[in-house]
Amino acid sequence: MERCSLVFFIYTLCTVFASEPSCPVLSRYDYEEKILERVIRNELVLQTTLQSIRETNEKVIAELHALQEEKVKINAVLEIIERKQTYIETYSASTLTNLSKALLEIQERSNRIDNDTIGMIHTS
Repeated sequence: MERCSLVFFIYTLCTVFASEPSCPVLSRYDYEEKILERVIRNELVLQTTLQSIRETNEKVIAELHALQEEKVKINAVLEIIERKQTYIETYSASTLTNLSKALLEIQERSNRIDNDTIGMIHTS
């Protein structure tokens, strides 16, 4: 039991006289300096991010202008195609009309020739 009391006594002494773990105690100026450093680091990161955003924005604007130019070119080509299509449709319609007239004329001639031939056969 004495031994137990001695151990307990030593443990109590160690606990009483033990020092707390040392933490650096920062003065107000040290704290403000650390805050300022953090603010400056954040500002540098924000500047880098802003520069990256600006570069990306410039690229997007350049691509948008290129797309608009291509759209103008495509619209011009479509307009030309539509004009040519209208011309082809008109030309095809007139050609079809001319072919129909020619075919009717050929048929009429053929019928006249047939009628003349039949008439000659009957008269002979």
